Amino acid sequence: MQQPSAPRVGTQIPWQFALAFGVLAGAAVAHLWPSEPAYAQAGGGEKFTVFTVQIEASTAFGGVATAGTDGIFVLDHLTGLLVGNVLNQSNGKFTVGYQRNVYGDFPIDPSVQPVFAVVSGAANLNSGRVRNATSVIYIAELTSGVCNCYSLPYATANRPAGVLPINPLTSFVFKQAA
Repeated sequence: MQQPSAPRVGTQIPWQFALAFGVLAGAAVAHLWPSEPAYAQAGGGEKFTVFTVQIEASTAFGGVATAGTDGIFVLDHLTGLLVGNVLNQSNGKFTVGYQRNVYGDFPIDPSVQPVFAVVSGAANLNSGRVRNATSVIYIAELTSGVCNCYSLPYATANRPAGVLPINPLTSFVFKQAA
């Protein structure tokens, strides 16, 4: 008859330790994994488009993430007027405004109703003396086949700062004009 073997000491990891290790490892990965914020929300119709543009990126201050600042913009398809404003997070008022008529930036046939599509995207263009927003605006016009990119200068202000320009940066042709 065979003798029962004595239990081995220290070879099994308690399930509580394994669970705690898994939770800590998961938290570490979640903390270190790069996040991808949503930059733009858009809506509207055939006559106008309303969209947001990230003006200042989120930052980590003392290990705590702070919300970024968005601007709200409206493109009137009938007039070509692009206007926007930034809500000041300190006082809850619109303090930085933008305006540009984009019709002149596209080779639009006056006899054809233009068809616009708008989106914003991340861009770090703060290489010179002018502080720019952390995003740019892309406006494509279907009948001309041109897509333009615009930058936004930005300075924080607690009082209305007047109307700032929306600056054309570059463009490309995505199709031959209709």
